[in-house]
Amino acid sequence: MISVIVPVYNVRPYLVRCLDSILSQTFRDLEIILVDDGSTDGSSEICDDYCKKDGRIRVIHTENHGLSAARNLGIEMAAGEWIMFVDSDDRVSPDFCRLPLENAEKENADLAVFDMTIIDIHGNAVIREPLPKGIISAEAAVEHGYSAVWNKLYHKTLFSGIRYPVGQIAEDTATTHKLVYKAGKIVCLDDKLYYYQKRKGSISETKDEVLYRDLYKANLQKTDDLRSFGFPEEKLQQRMLRESLRFLMHISPSDDPLYRRAYDQVSSWEGSTEGLEVHERNAFRVLRFDKRFFHSYCIQRGWRADSAGNMTVNDETKEKE
Repeated sequence: MISVIVPVYNVRPYLVRCLDSILSQTFRDLEIILVDDGSTDGSSEICDDYCKKDGRIRVIHTENHGLSAARNLGIEMAAGEWIMFVDSDDRVSPDFCRLPLENAEKENADLAVFDMTIIDIHGNAVIREPLPKGIISAEAAVEHGYSAVWNKLYHKTLFSGIRYPVGQIAEDTATTHKLVYKAGKIVCLDDKLYYYQKRKGSISETKDEVLYRDLYKANLQKTDDLRSFGFPEEKLQQRMLRESLRFLMHISPSDDPLYRRAYDQVSSWEGSTEGLEVHERNAFRVLRFDKRFFHSYCIQRGWRADSAGNMTVNDETKEKE
């Protein structure tokens, strides 16, 4: 059996679509755990209605403790041998459960990674490099499988001693790599089985400096973990160049240690910048040329708000550079 865990918090416009896609699975041996994290917009009632419609659905109502706590509670309640996650504003393919499970069982793997379709706030699919197919290393899974929790099928034993950090926004960045390296064997599918919907107001679309600080801290910890796991040092340095630059692009200049660490990483870089996207390479050049102008450059392109909280240009700018 697969336990599909769905944290729910104030997503009424998207929840029915999400739940219908899970109930339409070609694999039927499921339990669907809806963790209502203190919703106030009617999402709680939708969860209860669906529980009455299908006996495979279990609903847990809690006070609002955040996404990590909701996922952790779902893990504790899961009765299945396998665990999957779906965010309640997304949807999944009818084969979301069946194909990863078939491949995991065929290859005797305890982690399956699969591809996804990312849909931007305008409803357009984002073009991405396809994932590799077949048995892959933990290193490859970290590089290609992203930190996302929801494009994976996990054997429940992987969560023994591992939980999502409560109160931390970038909980997937802080956790997924640990599960990857704990897996004895990993199989990767190039099938697009998950539809990730970017939307205004979601955590991932919030241009909040607290979010970017939490994300950068999580990436620093992730780098330390990966180093201890034996991840190649050259690739780690490339990763931290990218993450440090992205942090600086979204954070106001300051004299705090976190900012200085990121700035030193970028300003002292002497290696290749091929791992950066075009707009990031442009930002890299600007920062190396003039630190003061870099701040205005990022505001102009809408990566960071000015002192009044205004974003002058949206993120479409980066696609045009």
